[in-house]
Order: sequence, then structure tokens, then C-alpha cells
Amino acid sequence: MKNILIFLLTYLPLLYLQIIFLVLWWIIVFSSFRLLKFKPSKIIFLVIIEIILGMLIGFGYNFYSKKIALIKTENAILYAGPSEDYHKLKDIEQKKEVEIQQEIGDWFKIYYEDSSGWLKSDNLTLL
Repeated sequence: MKNILIFLLTYLPLLYLQIIFLVLWWIIVFSSFRLLKFKPSKIIFLVIIEIILGMLIGFGYNFYSKKIALIKTENAILYAGPSEDYHKLKDIEQKKEVEIQQEIGDWFKIYYEDSSGWLKSDNLTLL
């Protein structure tokens, strides 16, 4: 349940954009349908195209919107989970760039040099 909540909170702005897009699209399309008198088969086809385009916009947004951070402390410790109770994976030197994948509380899941792990937020400066 907690992962679902984090997922929704992370992608909520994108969801709002898609809803606004869909509402505006429906207003334009249905006003055009009345003027052009489209058949129901064409309307269904256009709705399917709209759904596919909306999904492509969402996937493209997620793929190209990477969050980058910089390590600000010397030898930041990368953990296997979002707590110091997990085992240590590696040390990361200061001023290295990492990609942020997820955030839970004071912990960030990051990707660095072909491995993923968790860092405390105190060790990072968001770019």
C-alpha cells in the first residue's frame, strides 16, 4: 500500500496534465463531431487513438524526466535498503553525479555505476 501511495504522489502532476489534455480534447472533438456528423465507428477509432497517445505521453515523460543529484559528503555509503540497518553496498566519492529513482522519507534510491541502492538525503544535493 505504501508503494502505491508513493507511486501516486510521484506521478500526480503528470496525471493532472493528462486529465486536462483529455478534457480539452473531448471538448474540441465533440464540438467537431456535431458539426461534421461523424459515424460512431470513427468516434470509437479516435477515442482509441487518444488513449494510445495519452499513454505514450506518460511513458515518454517518465523516460525522459530523470532526477539528478550530486554527492555532497565524502564517502557516502550506499545501502541495500532505506535504512542503516541494511548492509552496505559501496562507498561513493564526493561530487559524483547519481540518478534518483525513488524517495522514501529521508532516503533516496539512486542509480550509480550499474548498481542501485539507498542514500540518506543528507548526502545529496539535488540538481
